[in-house]
Amino acid sequence: MPDAVARVDVGLANLQDQLGEVLLAAPQAVEQAAQDLYTALRNAADAQFDLHTQNYGHAERLAGLDSDAFRQHTDHVRAAREAYIQAVRHRRTSITAAPSDAASAIRVMRAAPADAAWLTTLWQRPRMNRIPHTLDRDVRDALDRLSRPDIRFADPELVAAHQGLVAALVHLVDEFDGTFAPDAPGPVTYTEVPPEWKRTDPSLYYQTVRVLSQARDTVLARYEEMMNVMSSTGNLPAPQDPPPAQNFNVTSGDNSPVSVNAAFAAGSGTAQAGASPASQPSTPTLGPWYRSNVFWTGAGAIGSLGAAVIAYFALVK
Repeated sequence: MPDAVARVDVGLANLQDQLGEVLLAAPQAVEQAAQDLYTALRNAADAQFDLHTQNYGHAERLAGLDSDAFRQHTDHVRAAREAYIQAVRHRRTSITAAPSDAASAIRVMRAAPADAAWLTTLWQRPRMNRIPHTLDRDVRDALDRLSRPDIRFADPELVAAHQGLVAALVHLVDEFDGTFAPDAPGPVTYTEVPPEWKRTDPSLYYQTVRVLSQARDTVLARYEEMMNVMSSTGNLPAPQDPPPAQNFNVTSGDNSPVSVNAAFAAGSGTAQAGASPASQPSTPTLGPWYRSNVFWTGAGAIGSLGAAVIAYFALVK
């Protein structure tokens, strides 16, 4: 076999090995473009090989035939190469745009945090014959925030999960609209499936409650799916991360201590002034573990103990 043909065959063998690695990880568009490029190169090499086998021993003529052979395939190879480059370039653009998915995932978590009151209520799976106004209001607010245009996913899985959650909330709100305010004096704090339907039309009553319950369960399923997809794509914000805040320690005019905490949300904050916190009784409240003073006090104690143990062993050595 002539050296020129042998070198082409070796190069194509190496290219085929690399193509195998590409096919393991590349998306379908890049995979097809890579295969098309290899096919174009293979066809050109086969044409060269056929010319050499048919005209072996005529070096000057072979040189001209090589040019003719590759001239016939140049356009095919060039087109396949450009298609492959474009496919890879498009893939890189998609990867570069991925941070927008992470930003949208953060907005989803702000719009519908896992410990939101309305989600907590729905997870308790109450009987859906009565809908508190607070639940109705919070579900509508979450739907409005999840439907805003600043939540835009690029990943198809995330797009489908987000659309599924929004559609489930729309359906739940529609079912809420099918309930009625009670015919009773005083301020109305809930709507309900009319209890008189139990007597006048029991099938309608229980069917309405069943549909409301199914709409509730669908919202929970779609929310869980949204969380799972964000987790599997690496876009789920860590739940243990406390919201960013700034703390300031200052003194007032009479030198009494003042502690100011600027919370994450714009325009909100807390301040304490006057006597020390020990003299001000407070009612313990439950909340996320990262907001627990007991937790952080315990963590600080453990850290101090660890430092003491390390110092002790250092002295012993």
